[in-house]
Order: sequence, then structure tokens, then C-alpha cells
Amino acid sequence: MEKVFTLVLVLCISFLILLPLFRRYEDDNWTEDPEPSLNPLERKLRELHLEKENLYSALKEIELDYELGKLSKEDYDTLLNEYKIRAARVLKEIEETAQGWEKDKEGNRVKDVGGQGGVDEIEEEILRVRRSRFSDLKCPDCGKQVRTGDVFCSFCGNRLSEHAKEVSG
Repeated sequence: MEKVFTLVLVLCISFLILLPLFRRYEDDNWTEDPEPSLNPLERKLRELHLEKENLYSALKEIELDYELGKLSKEDYDTLLNEYKIRAARVLKEIEETAQGWEKDKEGNRVKDVGGQGGVDEIEEEILRVRRSRFSDLKCPDCGKQVRTGDVFCSFCGNRLSEHAKEVSG
């Protein structure tokens, strides 16, 4: 009885291991579409929006690296311009893709949708991030702007005055 049980167990395990090798895939496609219900336009828009968010994150990281002194001014300017151009292209592509049509619940084309975009939108996003991070306070020793709520200056390392902490907090 033990031998039969062992044989059945080995056969089941072998079957499970070999099953993927014998399974047929449509058009040699090994990945399944995560959202097969989306039409190609919606899928492209989602991909473009994801790419836009990734570029915005990269721009924020470039800003942070420059603030922390990890990037020189030249590298900062080069990277910032490169990513702004890429983001502007993505925004333009989003605008062009979504411009003509808005989908209703049945997926019929209903009306035109205008869009604004380009470098101005990116600039506004960058300014908004900068404003949210920094206050009007400056370090009394080095003169650099400090973030709201900072106890120490992130540029020179000196302790900020009690007045600066009270105003920012």
C-alpha cells in the first residue's frame, strides 16, 4: 500500500512539474493580459499616464539629489532639461491620444475632449513641489532656504534658531 501511495504521489508531482511544458499558449504569448477588457486606446492612455508619473518621480528625485549635493549644477541642469523634454513629449502624446474621444459606459465615441499640457504643466508641478518643501526661512549661517519644521540646516548642518522653529512649526 505504501508503494502505491508513493507512486501516485510521484506521478502527481511529476504531472504538476511538467504541465507548463505541455500547455499551449496563444501566439506564443507567455504573459496574460492583466486587463483584457480595455480597448487599445485605454491601454495606451494608462501606459502613458504611468510613464508620466514615472517621469515626475524622476524629476522629484533629481531635485532632491541636487538639494542634497549629490549632483553638480551642470548635471542637474542637463538631467532636468532632459526629463522635462521627455515629460513634455509624453504629455503631448497623452493629449493627442485623448483629444478626439471620450468614452461613455458602452465604449461609444461621444465627444471631443480638449487638453492643456506641455512644459508649463511640468513647471507648475515642480514649483508646487518646491513650495511645499521649503518655507520662507533661511539659515542664519549659510543663507540657504530651509524646510518647514527643520531643526538643522541641511546644507551647513548648523542648528536653526528657536525663532525659526517656532515660525515653521
